[in-house]
Amino acid sequence: MILEFTKNPDLNQNLTFQEKMLSLPIFQLVPPEKGPTVNKIIIENKIPASVSADTGDVKIKIDPQLPWAGLISEDLRHPGLFLKMKCGIDLLSQRMK
Repeated sequence: MILEFTKNPDLNQNLTFQEKMLSLPIFQLVPPEKGPTVNKIIIENKIPASVSADTGDVKIKIDPQLPWAGLISEDLRHPGLFLKMKCGIDLLSQRMK
């Protein structure tokens, strides 16, 4: 799978970092041999972060041989967030129903 990020600074208007994080959730695709399922990733901050963030669009390219090929349209661009972080966080995985 390839994620192609295109920066779009227009999406940064009037958003704080926390609002960006809440509006753009993180998901994990679990392959069929361990799923198949989709998990939502929840971030819990443990140490204050030093962060730079860019909003933009993500295009997803999936090898047709992979089990999840066809689950997500490759013709669409999806909202994305590119983060550079120095911090202490816990990432929690919550299975989607």
